[in-house]
Amino acid sequence: MKRHQRVNANPFQDAPIDKIEMRGRKTRVRRAFTTEEIIRLLPVVPPDRRAIYLIALYTGLRHGELKQLRWSDLCLDDEIPFVSARPDTTKNGKPVEMGLHRDVVTALKAIRPSPAVSEEPVFPRMPRIERFRRDLKLAGVLYRDAAGRVSDFHSLRYTFCTNMGNAGVQPAIRQELMRHKDGRMTERLYTDSPLLKTRAAIEMLPSYLDGLSQKLQQNCGTERPGESSTGAGGESDRTPCKH
Repeated sequence: MKRHQRVNANPFQDAPIDKIEMRGRKTRVRRAFTTEEIIRLLPVVPPDRRAIYLIALYTGLRHGELKQLRWSDLCLDDEIPFVSARPDTTKNGKPVEMGLHRDVVTALKAIRPSPAVSEEPVFPRMPRIERFRRDLKLAGVLYRDAAGRVSDFHSLRYTFCTNMGNAGVQPAIRQELMRHKDGRMTERLYTDSPLLKTRAAIEMLPSYLDGLSQKLQQNCGTERPGESSTGAGGESDRTPCKH
């Protein structure tokens, strides 16, 4: 405000405000959508909103960033299709170039006018929260779950991050695609931990019993003909096998 000459002096210059601890105090806690919920949502919405939801799910672009997309920002017919968001449209003021999933390309081509006017917005009408909640209700998806967590439009960005975690995408790549300055935000805030496939991860760990079983079989194997298992004292050198 001082820089824009709205106040004569900064009242906090000599007494800076301490950072407020917000953990446990958030009034709105979001969650990611499950795969089953998205599968129920997409068929009940018209093609234009289906394209919006899909590009949000596969790029993590925010509501305001998608609203400002033009057809000139999309390269759908390239060998590797991509979207290029202009720096004046992104939250951090930096340009964004991201590859597009084949499902997104299919949905966008279905709504692309012929011919497409390059400077026309891709999504002239972005759904507001009321519209989004009606779509969820039509699909039988709860807006607020039993734990009180909500599923608004920004939850599609949470879903993008969580899905990358389940797909095994490296943390540095996830952070880059989410465009977070701090990787802790990617891991702690935008990753919906209850939806992570932790059980599948456990199953991917190595088996120790398989190796133990093989070792026991080797130790308990039959002796070769003509070989003795007794030592000089007449006692067996081999430890009795116990199963």
